[in-house]
Formats: sequence, structure tokens, C-alpha cells
Amino acid sequence: MQQTKTVVVGNEKEDGTERVARWTEIMSEAGNVSIVPDQAPAFTGSLSTRPIGDLLAMRIASSTFRLTRDELLGADNVFVNLLLRGSLAGTAAGRNFELPVGGISLVRRSSTLDLTIADAEWFGLAVPLELFERKTKWRPHLDALVFAPHSMQAVILRAHLLALTELADPLPTRVSAQCEDTTLTLLANCIDKRTARPRLDEPKELQRHVRRFILDNLSDPDLGWSMIADEFALSRSSLYRTLGAQGDVAAMIRRLRLRAAHRQIVSTNGDRTSIRDIGLAQGFVEERTFRRAFAREFGYSPAALRSRVRAGEHPRDSDVAADLKRWFDRLSR
Repeated sequence: MQQTKTVVVGNEKEDGTERVARWTEIMSEAGNVSIVPDQAPAFTGSLSTRPIGDLLAMRIASSTFRLTRDELLGADNVFVNLLLRGSLAGTAAGRNFELPVGGISLVRRSSTLDLTIADAEWFGLAVPLELFERKTKWRPHLDALVFAPHSMQAVILRAHLLALTELADPLPTRVSAQCEDTTLTLLANCIDKRTARPRLDEPKELQRHVRRFILDNLSDPDLGWSMIADEFALSRSSLYRTLGAQGDVAAMIRRLRLRAAHRQIVSTNGDRTSIRDIGLAQGFVEERTFRRAFAREFGYSPAALRSRVRAGEHPRDSDVAADLKRWFDRLSR
């Protein structure tokens, strides 16, 4: 039987030094902890752990601290993190890293890390790399990957991760094994939506799958020619030949992302989703870059389009018809 265990830091009897020491020990498997001295006396934190087969589910809440890592800590794992509240930002795997509330991230335990975690609560799942690779191959572009809150991957994984907390406690061994397999399969399918790579002997068939891969991964900020080429075992020149008249891959991806963002603003009738979150959902990490690219592509800003939609000045029916045409055109290629 596998049972949840919880530790709490911050009772009234602990002074600042004791709180820092305990939290440092608790988080030692993830990295090195730093807490600003004048914040230590009021620091609080909690960690609940629950084994699920050979996976480890964790629910963590804390005041602000810094977590750093510059070397492999024991056996390698993949950390799957879901931010529930607060802020989590810095660098991971040598990249700028920010996890929005409701987003999902993947980070290797062997990767460098320098994060500030501010008044946050998050759900973490530690997946042994060996188990991860039984379902899908680890690729470098997955390290420090963030799924935006409204992306398909984040929506599905978020629901599943939170559902794990509702299972019986303690968890029977047989059920635990089933949950482990289900979780790994779902994670693999969200990362790599094909359970098996198709045979792509015909150029048109290869082109169709490359286009579909691009459309399916627009929300991934790392989507680019190298990620696509790695997925289909193509050189850069072969990839460009495959896409033919499409030309510049980066320009094509940017154009598709902008059109998807345009459709999102129009189809949601100008809801209150922030412009930044709309850009993140389409793979734009920086809001300023998204706004500028959008204005260059369409001649008006995302905010201006939203205002037109709210005022009923934008013909929504024509966009629906255009979406249908794009769908059937894509399938017929």
C-alpha cells in the first residue's frame, strides 16, 4: 500500500535558522535553497508526497525562496510541474524560464537550474528517466519545455495530475501500477501525439505529416526547423525541400501562430483572456514580440481586434467559413 506523507515547516517554535535548515533539507533532492535572511522568520512551507508505482507525486507550497542546481543529483528524473498559484521564474537548462499559473513544465533533474519561487503552490511529478523513455524518447527540446495554460497538453495533463490527488489513500499496489502506466502513456501522448511514426515514403505524405506536426505544436516556443528536422530525421535542406514553396520555415510558423491567435480572439468574442496569455498559447514567449508581429501581419493590434469584436464590427461568420476551408484544404493536400 502506498500512502501520502506530509511535512510542514513554520510552526511557532521554529526560529528563522531552523526554518531555513529544514526547508533546505526537504528540498535537497531538487536543488540548493536560498532564503533572504529577513524573510526567514516568517517563512512557511509544506510538502506532501505520494508514491504512484515508481512515480512520485508531490504537492508543494511555500513562501519565497531561490532554488539552484548545477549538477546531477543522484539518478536522473523528469520533473513534470503544474503551477497552481504564485510565481516560478528564472533559468532552466540554460534557457529563460517562466511557468504561468495553470501551465505545465518538463525539466530534467540533471539540468542546471536557477529559479525564484515566490509565494507559490505547485504539483510535481517525478518520473524516472528510464520509465519515461519506455513510452517516448527524451529529446533535448523537451528540457525546460512549458505548455501554456490553454494548450491541449496543459488542459489534459492538468486534469489528470489533479485527479491523482483524489485517489484512495493509501493506494493499493495493483491500482498504483495501473495509475503509473496510465500517467506515463498520457504524458507520452501529450508530448508526442503519434504512438508510432508512420511510414513516409512518398514526398506528399511526408509533407502532409510535417505540416500537421507544425500545426499540432504551434504552442511550443521551441518549434523551429531543428525540432521538425529532428522529429522526421531530416536535414535542414531536406526539410526545406519537403515544404517546397513554403520557403522560410520560421516565417511560416510565425504566420500560422499569428493567424491562430487572430482566430482565438475572434472566436471567443473578445473574452477576458489576457493578450499575453493568447500569445503564450500560440508559442510567443514575449508579449511585446507578439503584439508587434500581430500588428505587422494584420495592420492592427490584438487589442484593437478585440475591441472590434466586442463592438460587433468584425464579421465572425466569415472567419468560421475560412476555418472550414482551411481544414478541408489541409486534408486534401
